[in-house]
Amino acid sequence: MKILLLLFAMTSFQACASNLKTHKSQFFHDKTVKMIKKFLKKKKLKVFSVIDHHKGAKKIKLNLDKTTLIIFGNPKVGTLMMQENQLIGLDLPMKILVHTSRNTTKVTYKKISLLKEEYKLSSKLDDKFSKIEKLFERVAEHIGKEEIKKSKVKK
Repeated sequence: MKILLLLFAMTSFQACASNLKTHKSQFFHDKTVKMIKKFLKKKKLKVFSVIDHHKGAKKIKLNLDKTTLIIFGNPKVGTLMMQENQLIGLDLPMKILVHTSRNTTKVTYKKISLLKEEYKLSSKLDDKFSKIEKLFERVAEHIGKEEIKKSKVKK
């Protein structure tokens, strides 16, 4: 039984990691966050919230490498998606995680194309998903280097 649970956990972990894209930033953490926020605003996207997990951990006297979640989106596009399947609201608004460890800053986000499949949204939203996918790629280009081939999620 323990072996089955271990295999299940390993499979779930790999599936989770394969749903993510991670890019290295050529900038320090704070500058990466500022650049992404500025880029999103320039693209007329609403930045709903910026959560500084590092600062939150510090307040409760725990250590955490710099980790910042940027929550953003376009309410009109999100509404169109939720009109087809409200459950996509679990993954909306969009999120980008900026995280730093060992003096390397990375940017990670979910592959948007997989959300379309997961929530079984119609092809009439293909154009919206394509634009969002390109937006994430442009963010990655904006902050620097190429995609890291296998995104690893730490537990």
